[in-house]
Amino acid sequence: MPASRPANSQKAPCREPEQLIDTLRQQVIGQHTTIQTPFGERPLVYCDHTASGQSLTSIENAIARDVLPHYANTHSEASHTGRHTGQLREWARQTIKNVINAGPDDALIFCGSGATGAVNMLLHLLDLKSADTKPSGSLDEAATRALVLIGPYEHHSNELPWRETAADVIRIPLDAAGGINQGALTEALQQHRHRSLVVASFSAASNVTGIQSDVHGITQILKQHGAIAVWDYAAGAPYLPINMNLEAAPLDAVFFSPHKFIGGPGSSGVLAVKRHLLNNAVPTQVGGGTVRYVTPDWHEWHPEPEHREEGGTPGIIESIRGAMAISIPRKVGYEFIAKREKQHVQQARALLQKARGLELLGPADAERLPIFSLRFRSNKGELHYSFVVRLLNDLFGIQARGGCSCAGPYGHTLLNLTPEHSEALAAEVRRGFGCLRPGWVRFNLHWLSTEEEADYVLRAMTLIARWGSRLVPSYILDTKTGLWQHRDFQEAPPASLDNFMLPKLPEASSAKCPSPAELLDIAEQTLSSGAPHHHDLQAADAHQKTPWPSKAEALCWFLRPHDRTKTSGSQ
Repeated sequence: MPASRPANSQKAPCREPEQLIDTLRQQVIGQHTTIQTPFGERPLVYCDHTASGQSLTSIENAIARDVLPHYANTHSEASHTGRHTGQLREWARQTIKNVINAGPDDALIFCGSGATGAVNMLLHLLDLKSADTKPSGSLDEAATRALVLIGPYEHHSNELPWRETAADVIRIPLDAAGGINQGALTEALQQHRHRSLVVASFSAASNVTGIQSDVHGITQILKQHGAIAVWDYAAGAPYLPINMNLEAAPLDAVFFSPHKFIGGPGSSGVLAVKRHLLNNAVPTQVGGGTVRYVTPDWHEWHPEPEHREEGGTPGIIESIRGAMAISIPRKVGYEFIAKREKQHVQQARALLQKARGLELLGPADAERLPIFSLRFRSNKGELHYSFVVRLLNDLFGIQARGGCSCAGPYGHTLLNLTPEHSEALAAEVRRGFGCLRPGWVRFNLHWLSTEEEADYVLRAMTLIARWGSRLVPSYILDTKTGLWQHRDFQEAPPASLDNFMLPKLPEASSAKCPSPAELLDIAEQTLSSGAPHHHDLQAADAHQKTPWPSKAEALCWFLRPHDRTKTSGSQ
């Protein structure tokens, strides 16, 4: 019988946060998954929530049970299925508004698959033209141009789109504590007080170091100077409360990526924005659903921006899934989440800061989310971030990320890269040596993680810092991509779903994975023993056949498989 509303719309009984977390932990899809590695079977330990979250059975079951049986295009408003689906999508919109305290003066628009789509839509709503329309004349012309202020630790999605507009872009530097320098911000606002439009778009938290911004204090400064306050919560929203209408300092726009929440993969991006800023004459994406009336000769746009700006068939399932995911932290309780995260940060600092060969990026004592970026350095040389990520995967099953975390400008500050050195590296990258891109290893300790799981991850980091260089000859480096592969391990064929209609065959039972303590012991023995001698010979032979050009050789900042003299002995 058709359902009038989803089963989960019934008010859930109040549960203690610990009980709810235990339930959520069991609902994580992939919770008990194992992977095959060069060193045997390993448990999959996911530490890359900063990039994307993990799905939950409760959310996916709700979609299968309460959404898909009555699914239709939301533009089919008169039928049961169209009406039912439309109601759920508007429930999703209102649910998110409630979570972020958006009021009647705020519009909430679903856009794209994350923050990138949201910020690009915001540029259009603010009517900022493309960079090729920027004049290059007098100071008077500059005064009429829009000004965009960005923070010192922006994700590329909150910097590159602004660069490509006709506005001038100024980066506010770090302060001594590693946050946004409010003194420099005030000075910039005063210096450019005659600009026609000033927009400040800052990250609420860094996706590299987890450093948190003073959202309320900074927004007050912006309001005092008549600037538009835009906040990127992509890294912070899964962990921090959002308040669109802070007392005396309401936020003008907020955007974030629900796919980064637990339960959120496959969600739409979200942009919440004050309605008085929606003065664009033409919708961002012109198409079906954006109009109120169309004739052969003229058309009239829909007056409601929440519909006008969602052209075409929207991401219906994506927005409903996102709303359920976004509601989870509030159900658990932000104070409880903050307490658990503080414990994770303290636990990480206690192990990482005293470990040999590890450099924790960012201020050591600043208030931060449990997002950590590390360099693995010793007197033997630096380990390439992708090599470390591969060792974490192969020895421990830990899923982390290597590179610049889509925060290149912040990376230049963290790594003390000069413009000259950066340009030299970029030139070699263009010549095919992508492995020379600077970066770090990033992982996070989610509030669902137990203390034991966090300890396993942290001890894995310290083991690789101490002994990791000894296994470098056992891996092959792809100099173009910077990826590493074990010499003796046959990679599985590329993943596909070609046989999705066939019944799934039962998987052959495998031996039970060793316990975390046993895995740490096995890894320490493997790492301290180092690469077998024939791997040394294979690495030296490969380099002799394809030596590096002199410029790339001079700029190489990490240990390579053939650097045997650097990988012998203890670190």
